[in-house]
Amino acid sequence: MAGMGVGCFALVISLAVLNGFEGQVREKLRGFDGDLRLTGTELDATIPLLENQPEIQSVMPFKTRQ
Repeated sequence: MAGMGVGCFALVISLAVLNGFEGQVREKLRGFDGDLRLTGTELDATIPLLENQPEIQSVMPFKTRQ
């Protein structure tokens, strides 16, 4: 009976640690990619409009390859 209790306790602790670790990884990955990504060919006029919005902290254009 004590073995089952120790096993359950170890399982609960393991899950708690992994859930905390998942949250940290998610936050770090979020720093690499923004909250919003706009795609298209005519975004040069859109960037100044976004930069003038007080709710937006930063705008960064980037290019990708196919």
